[in-house]
Amino acid sequence: MRALIVAVLATGSLLLAVPLAGWAQAAQPAGGASLEQVLVESANTPAEHAALGRYFREKAAQQRKSAADHQWMAKSYGGSLKGPAIAQQKVHCEKLVSLHEQTAAQYDEMAKAHEDAAKAK
Repeated sequence: MRALIVAVLATGSLLLAVPLAGWAQAAQPAGGASLEQVLVESANTPAEHAALGRYFREKAAQQRKSAADHQWMAKSYGGSLKGPAIAQQKVHCEKLVSLHEQTAAQYDEMAKAHEDAAKAK
């Protein structure tokens, strides 16, 4: 079921991307707006907010996966491997774990906001 939802969201994103690409490019401020930003700013219906909620939950899951990967690497660097460069790699991985976890929490907040908006409409 999850694979079906992901496939539907991916297909829907592609279908939206084609007509919106030209519009989004024309409407971009000097710094440029991403397709993600356009979709967030234009979400009005409960279904659109629910889809964005699922999208941001998936982004949070990806960040948690990256955090777990770096946690594993940090443990590897903290094991039998020794030396100053190895110690620096462990610190590097630990910092990335923290950053990925913080990013996941931010995505969870965005997901919740869109889930709440979907329920409110």
